[in-house]
Amino acid sequence: MTINHTTLLGQRVKAIRTAKKLRIADVAGRAGLSGSTISKVENGQMSMTYDKLIQLAEGLDVELSALFSGEDAQGGGGGSRPAITGRRDMSDVEGGTYVKTQWYEYWYLCPNFSHKDMVPILGRTTARSLAEFGPLMRHPGQEFLFILSGEMDVYTEFYEPTRLKAGQSMYFDSSMGHAYISVSEEPCRFMTVCSSGKEPQP
Repeated sequence: MTINHTTLLGQRVKAIRTAKKLRIADVAGRAGLSGSTISKVENGQMSMTYDKLIQLAEGLDVELSALFSGEDAQGGGGGSRPAITGRRDMSDVEGGTYVKTQWYEYWYLCPNFSHKDMVPILGRTTARSLAEFGPLMRHPGQEFLFILSGEMDVYTEFYEPTRLKAGQSMYFDSSMGHAYISVSEEPCRFMTVCSSGKEPQP
């Protein structure tokens, strides 16, 4: 059975914030999110989409992976990258971090690998129309999308919707607004890999 990590995420966010001696208002201002949103996340009352998690990590000045692992809360997102001598992390779906939002389910894979250049995510979308989905998502970096089962229409800010079927893929600039809309009978399952959107640290 997949574990919902909403409460664990909230505990981690609060631990990082208090370790950095930040008020909720400080994090909210840096992240461009409301104080009530930060409070709800910390109390396990709200899940966040990938783009909002990116904003939250920026507000806390940590890597996105710090929200899901035991990474040092004092380590800033813009700090120097440690020397890499052969690090690795392994996980299956059960070992990933599960996040459920209104229209998406995400499984963040290999969550204990810190300072990622790429964020691998298994996902499922249940939204059936763009009107139902709401505003397009956008976040720094680039994104690779591969359809595992079902079909989806990919809406992007500057192009007409594109229908993708199982086995098809797309690569795009994720700062461009986008949304994944399921058009198959069952919710569409996909794999996406997002880049960090940051220049590699020396």
